[in-house]
Amino acid sequence: MLTSPRSFARSIYTGKWSAVSLCSGIIAGLVGITPGAGYLGTPAALCVGFVTAIACNYATGIKVLLKIDDAVDTYALHGIGGFVCVRRPPHLLSPSRS
Repeated sequence: MLTSPRSFARSIYTGKWSAVSLCSGIIAGLVGITPGAGYLGTPAALCVGFVTAIACNYATGIKVLLKIDDAVDTYALHGIGGFVCVRRPPHLLSPSRS
């Protein structure tokens, strides 16, 4: 089954698959790669998307622990996802673009 890293991590945590988690993982990967889209190659983009999806999954868990009311995980996806890509390691930059 094709799945996002966030959906996979969430299924391990909760024990069940969720369409909402799958869609949130896809959005997290896209949000994470958008700031660096012009500077990253394909392998680095996959790496950043994977790391972003996992970071957003943990941010969603923290949101639940802190009892923050965010029904669609806006901050977990956009705030944390954008931050992860902005703080990406410089060695992921494409040699022709750095």
